[in-house]
Amino acid sequence: MFRLDIPETTIHLGAKMNPNDIEEGDDVYFGCRVDANPPAYKVVWEHNGVQLQHNPSNGVILTGNSNLALRNVSRLQAGEYTCTASNVEGDGKSQPLKMSIVYKPLCKAKEMKIQGAALQEPSNVVCEVEAYPPPDTFEWTLNNSGGSIKVDPDRFTIEMYANKSTGRSILTYTPVSETDYGTLTCRATNLAGQQAAPCVYTLLPATRPDPPTNCTVYNLTHDSLDLLCFAGYEGGLQCVYIAEVWAKEGLAVNATNGSAMWNLRRLGSKRQLKLVVYAANARGRSEHVTFTVETAPRLSPRTEAHEAWEFNWAVGIVLGAVLTVSIILCLALIASKLRHRSRDYEVTLPSLKNQKVIVPKRSSIHGPDDKNPDLIPLSKGNEAYEQMG
Repeated sequence: MFRLDIPETTIHLGAKMNPNDIEEGDDVYFGCRVDANPPAYKVVWEHNGVQLQHNPSNGVILTGNSNLALRNVSRLQAGEYTCTASNVEGDGKSQPLKMSIVYKPLCKAKEMKIQGAALQEPSNVVCEVEAYPPPDTFEWTLNNSGGSIKVDPDRFTIEMYANKSTGRSILTYTPVSETDYGTLTCRATNLAGQQAAPCVYTLLPATRPDPPTNCTVYNLTHDSLDLLCFAGYEGGLQCVYIAEVWAKEGLAVNATNGSAMWNLRRLGSKRQLKLVVYAANARGRSEHVTFTVETAPRLSPRTEAHEAWEFNWAVGIVLGAVLTVSIILCLALIASKLRHRSRDYEVTLPSLKNQKVIVPKRSSIHGPDDKNPDLIPLSKGNEAYEQMG
């Protein structure tokens, strides 16, 4: 008797592949061993939990039912790969296989950085790169009007992080004269080779920062506001941003932030306030930017008695409306009945010959013979006389 089971799967690299020597630009092959009864009808591949689709134009090729090929791999394709086989009994997922891709160092910051340095004062310039494996050597070069000069390795340090795809070097640089300013470049090297494009830092004399610009106040309430400004040139040094709130009584709030944005609270309601913002670094403060705002008036607090009064008032309106509608409906019903009773002005009575004699409702108090006083009705005696005759 055959035993039915969900598939058991195992993922593996191609037979001739070294998992420790896969570089950017290589072709990588995976296989998925499947043990299933009944046989699996499909195999799904995943990279970091995302299903892979057959896409030859992007270098992803699914062949057969259990093979994956990656052409011209990049560092972005490093990570964990799994395969999942399915049959009528269920799905069987393999243990993940982690693929590492060796690549040369790259600058972590894509843009050129401006670094300020004061004469006769040391400044730290930090060069951070991404690489696998982490870089083991760095090279610094100063380019100025005098040419290109390599920096002595004793003037910088190298930091490496185990099991991480990053590394950095910190150069401690002290300008002695104006010719010591210029452009610093940093290159790292690992097992894959030397960094192709260096990280670039422009070294300028340290100055006071420029003031913030285009300040905007938003979320203005009776007691708070949010303030956002655009930062100016920081003078090549680490910079902080200060916002001062002044009232008639004096300084109300003083807030310092690492970026040009503030959440200012406890300002007081309906107050004319003067806001002063500026930047500061080790060389001094920027010029001040000043403008005024007025906080909104405070709304009266809602008490329980007030809320209860509003509730009772609303209930009274509803009950009054219901009562009014009821009265209107009753009056309409009474009017309808009265209109029905006065519709006909005549009634019918049966006669001796089974004929209908119409008699007005509002008749005289006298009988019908009283309308002709010249006619004298016969008495009972006369009636008997006529019968004898």
